[in-house]
Amino acid sequence: MSPLKKNDFSDDNRGRELSNRFGVMKGLAMISQLGFVMVLPFIAGVFIGGKLDEWLGTKPLFLIVCILLFGASSFINFYRMAMKSVDIEKTSSEGSIDIGDKCGNKKDDNRCS
Repeated sequence: MSPLKKNDFSDDNRGRELSNRFGVMKGLAMISQLGFVMVLPFIAGVFIGGKLDEWLGTKPLFLIVCILLFGASSFINFYRMAMKSVDIEKTSSEGSIDIGDKCGNKKDDNRCS
């Protein structure tokens, strides 16, 4: 076991550690959310399709239709979540945003009305 150094407890190390933990927690939340988004529509499609077939007497028809419709909705939701995740990662990697000066102008525009 190595001896502790003074820098091991600095604010910079603590910030990095919290940032890493936050990233791991975000990843776990995303994975669990994807599980719900992908699995629950299929289960609902099987249940609703089975009940409709039982009620109407059309054995596999509504089961297949509901599985296809609910499956398509799950893939659409998955795509939306993936695109939102990509947008969040892209904006966080770009760094700070230039909000302009006190007049709302960007860097080289010095007019103030």
